[in-house]
Amino acid sequence: MLAKQDSEKIANILIFFVNHTKMCGLTKICKMLYELDFRHFKATGKSVTGFYYKAWENGPVPEELWREIKKEPDKFKPFIKIFNQGKNYVFTPLKKFDDLPFTDRELEIMKNVAFIYKDANSNVAIAATHELRQPWKQTIERKGKNAIIEYELAFDDSPETIPRERYEEMKKHQSLIKKILAN
Repeated sequence: MLAKQDSEKIANILIFFVNHTKMCGLTKICKMLYELDFRHFKATGKSVTGFYYKAWENGPVPEELWREIKKEPDKFKPFIKIFNQGKNYVFTPLKKFDDLPFTDRELEIMKNVAFIYKDANSNVAIAATHELRQPWKQTIERKGKNAIIEYELAFDDSPETIPRERYEEMKKHQSLIKKILAN
């Protein structure tokens, strides 16, 4: 279950994507969240949402969010109304988007993802995540369906990628903090 502050940030991401794209149902939302998280991770070594993504047959899915929306669609009120319309979920913003919880980089990536998916339907969004070098595709090939997609698979040789040494240093630092807090 998502913490309150996480729910508000996630709700604002949903509002942003619904306001800036067409045909924005649950499947397309899942694909855009994946793009947001993996692009941000590639640049910083951290995801925006904290979700873990599973390699489902039709692409990456933040399973925790998927299950919460299916089980408790009213959870995101008063930010966004989510209702089941046949096989699809419809998202209706109830508040204006609040950019306060986001960094400039997060906002820039959200804008880029929304631009890319603006006119795409869910089938186009699914196809985009199935490309050869995508982390979803690599996970399906190496671990099979329903496996967790490792964020590190986002790293490549492009200039946007955080240097591997810096990422390893960040991981050590986070591990040390967890040990200190555990005591």
